[in-house]
Amino acid sequence: MPLISSSRRARHHLMWWVMGAAAAGLGALAYAYWIEPRWTDLRRVTLTLPRLTPAFDGYRIAQISDIHMNGFMSPERLSMIAGLINQQRPDLVVLNGDFVTAEAED
Repeated sequence: MPLISSSRRARHHLMWWVMGAAAAGLGALAYAYWIEPRWTDLRRVTLTLPRLTPAFDGYRIAQISDIHMNGFMSPERLSMIAGLINQQRPDLVVLNGDFVTAEAED
């Protein structure tokens, strides 16, 4: 009888592990689908670079990434983000990665 009880307990633990893993997966999927695509993060960072030429003192760079121009990023939302960037009055705008999500059609 203890063997059956032990087996039943193992199945019970396995079931909870599977349910926990499924819940974690669904949570990650929900975050990736509903939260992150709509998240805009604006940070101001001041760097002190002792060997940088004085001509660049006060130079402002706006760095943008992970636009993923697809169903999540509408032209209106991209325009809103461009407005936020322009409000910062950068001297240079750098777009470094993940602007297009899908491959181009032939």
